[in-house]
Amino acid sequence: MPNKFAWWSQLNFNVKLVFMHVFSSGFAETITRRQIYSAYFFDLTDSHILLGLWASTLGTATLVSNILCGYCADKFGRAKVLKVLGCVGIMMLIVMVSAILSNQIAAQFVLAVFGGCYSGFTSPLQSIFADSIETGNRSFLYSINHACMSAAMAVAQAAMIAAMVFLHNDWKSIHFVLLGGAVGYIPSVVLCFQFDDKRSLGDKSEAMRTIQTQQQHHQDTNNENGAPNNQPDNTVVQLDHHDDENDHDDDDDHGEEGSTNNNQQGQQQQDQERQQASPHSGGSSSGGATELQLATGLFCGLWEVKLSTCIPVVLTVRDWSTALAAGMTVAFFPIFFKEAVGMSPIGVIAVFFGASLVTLTGAMLAQRLSKLVGRVWAIFVFGMIGTVCLFGMAVLQSPLLLAFIFIFRTGSQNATRGLQQSILMDVVPKANRGKWASVDSVSRFAWSGSSIVGGVLIEHIGYRSTFVITAVAYVFVTTSVLTLLSFDLKENTQEKQNKQEE
Repeated sequence: MPNKFAWWSQLNFNVKLVFMHVFSSGFAETITRRQIYSAYFFDLTDSHILLGLWASTLGTATLVSNILCGYCADKFGRAKVLKVLGCVGIMMLIVMVSAILSNQIAAQFVLAVFGGCYSGFTSPLQSIFADSIETGNRSFLYSINHACMSAAMAVAQAAMIAAMVFLHNDWKSIHFVLLGGAVGYIPSVVLCFQFDDKRSLGDKSEAMRTIQTQQQHHQDTNNENGAPNNQPDNTVVQLDHHDDENDHDDDDDHGEEGSTNNNQQGQQQQDQERQQASPHSGGSSSGGATELQLATGLFCGLWEVKLSTCIPVVLTVRDWSTALAAGMTVAFFPIFFKEAVGMSPIGVIAVFFGASLVTLTGAMLAQRLSKLVGRVWAIFVFGMIGTVCLFGMAVLQSPLLLAFIFIFRTGSQNATRGLQQSILMDVVPKANRGKWASVDSVSRFAWSGSSIVGGVLIEHIGYRSTFVITAVAYVFVTTSVLTLLSFDLKENTQEKQNKQEE
């Protein structure tokens, strides 16, 4: 009987460490930064605006730390930066315990700074994760990675419910739970010292290939692959140009064809739009990187924009826009259920516990859906479900229905995070992954930047009107992902290529 968990033993060393780090840090963050911490801070200050300012401080520190760590990860190595962040984590733990025991507002802001600095681990962590997975096979492991975070949140919330039962379900006892969450950071800090760049993959984890829109290279690639010369210009080339020398040799072998190709450049430029609209793509190579077949369309294909730049920009702009829209509400959901709905501590935690379970299930369903309709459509469908649910929260009055709708809103909105990261790391070259990971990871905390705006809005127009504003923004942001339909982002092409070669 085959072992269902045999895949775990076959995983790369760094991949296993990432899964463990994500779980341990997710467990601690759920307790010390989310849900009950918002309620703890609100009880301390009785101000939505100050809560928004605290979240903005955390977001700013995270922004600076991630950008700096992403740059250093590319320059000095991912493992070295993670070891430095492990030292930062030790200092953060000391500050966290002091802030919780003192109950001083100023200490909470100092904690936000140190917590944001430690959150810089996201950039090098995601970079070494991508470096340790073969390109073209990322969506499953990225969905598992996202599921680890959701599972950690669910376990943390279950632990908080148990603790609040022991503490008689009293909001004034939250600081004891927060101290327990601080202890949960210890495993993640220790794991920061265990990563090893030497155990990541080589060319197998390099970026996918991008469309070659210049017609003069089409002849050479067709000759190299044995394809007919009359095929449309959807040639695939490697982003890092490892095969430049081989291409030069091919130019020598096919000099006559290359000369003819140069003489026909004027006509080819006129025919370029028609050729880009062709639905076919071809080309293969024996290099380590996986091929990406692209169907050029209405957007990026009209300009000679590299895949490694165009798609990350689209994903990043969408991510940041989503985060800025979410910032007006995310930090205030626990307060909404506590103050407006009148839930007890266990009730609030139970709602978020359900949301974590739905996110965990949704991540795996989204990955399966992506195999049927593609990753872009899966992201769009789940995003629209979350948007509709947020509109529902603005009009429903029943506490039970509100809790139910919120659970599915959160699960749907967060289920496709792994798919989006898999697309990003599939198209970004290894040399730039730290930088792009820093930009991508900052979007997870970019909502902190608009949280102060959300605090002001809630003070003046209330929770439900703020939900409507956020939902309207979600409609435009979610729709923007459809621009990536210009590209056919297929996976596992390396496996298919190997079968053809056999």
